[in-house]
Amino acid sequence: MVELDEPLSLLEELFDRDDPPAKQDKPNCFLLSLRLQNFKRFHDLVFKFSSSPKVIAGRNGFGKTQLLWAIMVYLRAYNARVEKNSTWHSNGERYLPLTSLFGDPYFEQQDGTVYKSLITSARDTATLTGTFGPKSWPTEIQVQLRATSTEVRHDDGQVHQKIRFAFVQPFYQWGLYSKEVQGSSKHLLTTGEQHLRTRLKDLKSKYKLRTGADVAEILQERLSAVFGIRYAVRIASIVVYVQEELPDGTMGAELEIGACSSSLQKVMALYVLFFLLAFSTAADAAPSGEIPSPASSPDVSEESKGLPDPAAWKSPSTQRILLVDELEALLYETAAARLFDMLASDCEAHGVQLVITSNSNGVVQKVHQSDLLLLGPNGPMSNGGTFYNELCQITSTVRPILVVDGETDVKFIRQFAPRLVEKFTIVPSGSAGTDGSWNHRIAFARALHLAGFKPPIFLKDSEMMASSSRLDNLQRAYLADFAGAAAGVYFTRLPCIESYLYLHLLLASPANAEKVLKEKLSPMLALEESRDYFVEIYKQHSSKLRPSLSNESVQEYATRLWNDRLQALRNAKDHDFGFWRGLVCLLKGHALYKTSRMKQVKSLDPRVQALLDETVDEVLKCAMA
Repeated sequence: MVELDEPLSLLEELFDRDDPPAKQDKPNCFLLSLRLQNFKRFHDLVFKFSSSPKVIAGRNGFGKTQLLWAIMVYLRAYNARVEKNSTWHSNGERYLPLTSLFGDPYFEQQDGTVYKSLITSARDTATLTGTFGPKSWPTEIQVQLRATSTEVRHDDGQVHQKIRFAFVQPFYQWGLYSKEVQGSSKHLLTTGEQHLRTRLKDLKSKYKLRTGADVAEILQERLSAVFGIRYAVRIASIVVYVQEELPDGTMGAELEIGACSSSLQKVMALYVLFFLLAFSTAADAAPSGEIPSPASSPDVSEESKGLPDPAAWKSPSTQRILLVDELEALLYETAAARLFDMLASDCEAHGVQLVITSNSNGVVQKVHQSDLLLLGPNGPMSNGGTFYNELCQITSTVRPILVVDGETDVKFIRQFAPRLVEKFTIVPSGSAGTDGSWNHRIAFARALHLAGFKPPIFLKDSEMMASSSRLDNLQRAYLADFAGAAAGVYFTRLPCIESYLYLHLLLASPANAEKVLKEKLSPMLALEESRDYFVEIYKQHSSKLRPSLSNESVQEYATRLWNDRLQALRNAKDHDFGFWRGLVCLLKGHALYKTSRMKQVKSLDPRVQALLDETVDEVLKCAMA
């Protein structure tokens, strides 16, 4: 069994991320942890949810939605232990159908069919064990029934209250009223089954009774905040109507919610469930089980934005959990970020535990490391939020990892170094710059190490060290910084990938190359800023080889080296391959070539390809070592 919540790692010491302040652990009424045994892709893991909001992130296929399923299956089974729960425990039924909760054909019950939809291995059951405070409660999922769970009872003599939870699907749409589901599943706060219209009347009456106001006002406030556009919302019985403000300040046509944009329909559904969750639990927590009259109700504070004061309605034994799958689905990145901020604030203010799954970098970067659960191919990756984009591109723990400077380098390798593509998972480091980016790379290598991946190999632009005879020594010097967290560090034989492409163009048309030399390259070489760039980069790298040398000595040597190489080019009689290579090594490749033109190059000049293959062979040799 693996426990998640490791101590502060070297990753955070090396790469200081500007995190929001960490939140304190929540009260005992929160779901603090859930242990998954034999459930889907999770063999035996404990996931901790002591902070809220909890964001479950990771690449598609790594189990985000499966973990959300596990929480819902567990909570529904947990509620079955409540003795007065006549809806879910009528006729002494031990099995709880899941179809109405998820609204997915995957969970339809098939009598007489042995189907291991929720079971990892050939064993008969999967077990989910949740913790509220000091107590843990297990529930089992039977392999014989595709879409049911069974409750394992433990009589501890305590009186349990059911947990209220709501679930929002990624792509929920309101649809037609004629397709609304009536009846038995109405108690489930879920978009899994189509019944939100039938819940609107309940929500409107409860909100009116509690606050004396119309719930439409708070819904239109939330929609306007998410999308940055003023909306007007009207609820007539079981129908929601929405109007959008036009650019000229007038209101547009009033549309029924099912005719509005998909993103607006989703946010409306989410907040209808949120308010139902808040009001339902307030009623459950009241001593009489009824919502008090407005006369005896607590005052509505300005901060609560229309909701009752949570301190007056919240019971320590009553828990509310909001589960949202792919919060950003159907939304633009900016709208998803605003929705997350607002939803987290609403849940925090009213004691609702929020758990979401997300692939949105904008959402992930908003939460503290302790609030992020980043899943990888082998399970959770500790402290990986800083490198979310990079880690999400790694789909296998078997293939070695090659880390390059950026997305352009990835495209270049895919086009001109297919042998590396066959062997490696290629990941951009996500950091620009030269010396300053090495701390980023070291931290990334250690993040991979903590996540259980093989040590990566780094392929770095050599910049002005491209033609140095000390390049091999430089590679070994940089590798020492990784302290075993990397398998190898290699530099390109030309300053950068743009240099390979530019050298190819010069060799492809000798006549045009001479014209370019006269009109563009010679003037560039004459600029002081070209010399200064060469000297500065050379100084940064040379300090690795001979740190005892003074800065003045290195600068003097680098300046003399620049002048000698420049004079050698000017004295050259033959403009052959060596001449053009030497010239390219003196100039910043990023300033020479626009990589948007890369697709115009079908194949490199054989001499340039041979130069690239030297580096490819070195990297492959390291991978096979």
